[in-house]
Amino acid sequence: MNKFEEEIERYRLQVKKILPIEKKINMLKKKKLSPEEIKKELGTDANIFEYVPNVLYHGSPKDFNIINSGESTQPGSVVYATDDPVHALFFSVFRNSSESRAHIKEYIDSNGEYKVKYIIDERIKGAVEKLITDKIITIYVCDGKQFTKPRGSMYIEREWVSKKGQNIIPVDKIQINVKDFLKSLEKQGLLEYSPYDKSKDWITVIEMLAENYPFGLNTERGKSIEKYDATYDEFIEKNFPEQLNFSKKFRLFVQKTMARDFKAETPNMTSEEEVEYKLKYIKNKAYSFLNTQKNKNGETYLIPNIEEIESFCNSERIHR
Repeated sequence: MNKFEEEIERYRLQVKKILPIEKKINMLKKKKLSPEEIKKELGTDANIFEYVPNVLYHGSPKDFNIINSGESTQPGSVVYATDDPVHALFFSVFRNSSESRAHIKEYIDSNGEYKVKYIIDERIKGAVEKLITDKIITIYVCDGKQFTKPRGSMYIEREWVSKKGQNIIPVDKIQINVKDFLKSLEKQGLLEYSPYDKSKDWITVIEMLAENYPFGLNTERGKSIEKYDATYDEFIEKNFPEQLNFSKKFRLFVQKTMARDFKAETPNMTSEEEVEYKLKYIKNKAYSFLNTQKNKNGETYLIPNIEEIESFCNSERIHR
């Protein structure tokens, strides 16, 4: 067993305790219980809300001795890290989720054993082939004491941020050949590929506008809105031209929503709660353009609601 496999095994032993609690939390959230009500239901397991692992992982295509903090959606500059070394690897390889992304489906089976399946989801034709090469990724092993939960986090998290925006000196570094590692996952039957097809286009663009675009408005990039929007226009026109008009309309809706004074409508709302409310408001509107369907195996998937999308694009009032 090599060093990276040892770290993966460490994670799997650790997460066996977390996944059942996480599953219970998700069930309680579906019942629309508040965070305080969920904590009461969990009893002593509610300690998981403040949990920070002893060991965390940060992945990068670069090799350096200090991980410098960078601008993010959190206050100031931070370093992100995760409790799963494979997640850290995927994050460093599939950096633009609008081109390709990796999903991790993990659970504890009826025998109490950890099970996992990794799915690489291609969103632009040819993107995966460009990314999966013999390039070397560095996985940084970090001391969890240097990290805390992200801002606005009410439940258990699987990503953490460095305290007070500090830079991080890793306790260890592991070099991974991307192609070799993914081949090993394939041999174990743990990896699947979902190649690009056109049916993913609407979902990709809607996810991009719901989750990436609003966060960017709060960063340095978003301060020059013309330049920021130009990057989206260029990317979407090149890869998703049929969605360009909708993209322009929805980004205007996002800008107006982020500028709107919700605190005037709800005076008891704090500034942080207002930001979280706005992001949720935007996300709910974005996902209203997608319908949930089930396949023959009972698995859910999303399809675009073209009628709703066209109605939005043709509407003169797009703020509400």
